[in-house]
Amino acid sequence: MVRSIGGFVAPGSVVERGVAKPHRSIRAALATPEEVRMLILRIPRQRELPDALGDLPALEDLTLEVGPSFQLGAALRTLSRLPALRTLALNGGEVATLPDEIGLMTRIVRLDLWGTGTERVSAALYGLSQLRELMMHQVRLTELPPALGQLRALTALAVMNSPLARLPEELGELSELIWLYLDGSALAALPSSVARLTRLEAVHLTDCPLRQLPPMPPVRTLRLRAGQLDVAHLTAVLDPRTQLCWEPLPSG
Repeated sequence: MVRSIGGFVAPGSVVERGVAKPHRSIRAALATPEEVRMLILRIPRQRELPDALGDLPALEDLTLEVGPSFQLGAALRTLSRLPALRTLALNGGEVATLPDEIGLMTRIVRLDLWGTGTERVSAALYGLSQLRELMMHQVRLTELPPALGQLRALTALAVMNSPLARLPEELGELSELIWLYLDGSALAALPSSVARLTRLEAVHLTDCPLRQLPPMPPVRTLRLRAGQLDVAHLTAVLDPRTQLCWEPLPSG
């Protein structure tokens, strides 16, 4: 299910004046382009965006559910011309490399990649100075580069159910970071610079092969799988104010 502002909106819907309305076709959805603020578009067989999508001056939140032939670079060039677009979510497809054109999206504040199979990310991503939320689920990234530290406005970082095995020390430069979600990654440890993230409120690390944690800032919630780390070790590295939440072991 796709996240939307203020709740969930069914695929194939648009939001006009704050109200979700189903539409049978993109043509019907775009009959009043000045009123469309959110659009969830399923185009699994198309290589390109519908031409009319470039004429939505009020569009703020766009989710694209695409197939393996979708040409993301061309789509980003079109989307970069939408003056109000702030949230972009890409579901599916075969986006092995997030292309350089992502750097054209200078106004977005949230980027979601879900099940895209992404293995590499263009360095242009790390020049998006307004990006506040970077959410990736079921991608194929094994590490994030030192350039991650350039995303100084980032408040939420998620790389979940992915083979991520390394985070750079530059993680500690994300001074605005509040939420760090790394469930289901391949991380055995966090960089020691995490201690500098004094605004962190929640860290999720369930189902990671963790061997140890560095000294942690006083986060509000740390979520782990039961038995994932030794309690004595956690007592040594956690601030007493941190609430430790244990996820139960999977049944069976």
